[in-house]
Amino acid sequence: MYYFQALDMIFVTILHLLKTQLNILGDALATIRKRVLKRLGVNYKKAEILHDEQFPKFEKEMYKELTHCTKHLMSLLE
Repeated sequence: MYYFQALDMIFVTILHLLKTQLNILGDALATIRKRVLKRLGVNYKKAEILHDEQFPKFEKEMYKELTHCTKHLMSLLE
């Protein structure tokens, strides 16, 4: 009986950690543009970049950040 309780507790803990990691990843994706602009030193409140191709450095940083988030998601799904 204690063995099953211990396994249930471990399972619930793992699910809680997975939920937390997915929430963090969701927030990272929601704020990705603002964080990249801040990292590049661009005032994100006044930035009017309609097409990322106009700002190649920004596009490269966005791709790098999206790749990082995708790798994190893939590790969570494994």
